[in-house]
Amino acid sequence: MAKFTKIADFELPELPYRMVSGSYDFSKQAVIDGNVKMLKAIKNNYGILIKKWADAFELGEPVLSTFIAVESGGKMVGKNSAGAMGLSQVTNVSVIECVSKFKIITGQDLPADFVALLKAKAPYLLKLTPNNQTVSSADKSKLENLLVSDANFNIAMGGLSLRWILELTKAKGLAYLQKGIIGYNAGSYGRISAYKGQFVSATNLFKDSKLPKETRNYIVQILGKDGFLELYVKNNI
Repeated sequence: MAKFTKIADFELPELPYRMVSGSYDFSKQAVIDGNVKMLKAIKNNYGILIKKWADAFELGEPVLSTFIAVESGGKMVGKNSAGAMGLSQVTNVSVIECVSKFKIITGQDLPADFVALLKAKAPYLLKLTPNNQTVSSADKSKLENLLVSDANFNIAMGGLSLRWILELTKAKGLAYLQKGIIGYNAGSYGRISAYKGQFVSATNLFKDSKLPKETRNYIVQILGKDGFLELYVKNNI
């Protein structure tokens, strides 16, 4: 039985546009072929882990895979200027908030497999509460090391963060992937707050000039024509 809010059905493509940024043009066959190759590599390298955490957080393997494709290209990259790390490009801050506030936002306990992972790798996170998100400098360093070195841990935190933001931005009994994309990329309390409790289409979000261009590009990379989700399904990845 499902624990979390159902993700609303969407079309593929959901947006009538393609991602274009300089030479990175999703209409070009070479780019399409490269993106398919990337998705297959992500599946080959991390598919078992992605499925485990996509199932735990009721996201669907294609959805979590495509977030990883956009975030890191399937590479276990180090910390960027915004503090994001690894395959899922999560931050210490987002992990701490999502763990500490998970039940209050989702109405559900953390999945058992996720709790077991924290007990084994980062037990200090299980001591957090909505009113106490304090983590020592030493434990923050340990957390950062896990996020850049342990693919299983990083993907689990990506699944956690995505489910958390989907629940935070849900409306009318459904979670909307396009709203989750905005919150995941641009922050939980930024522009997405303007749409609290509302349905808003992927097209309207893509056209929202108050959103950073990077965030609008994120929407079209996943939900647009020849976007990662459409490629994933069309190529039976």
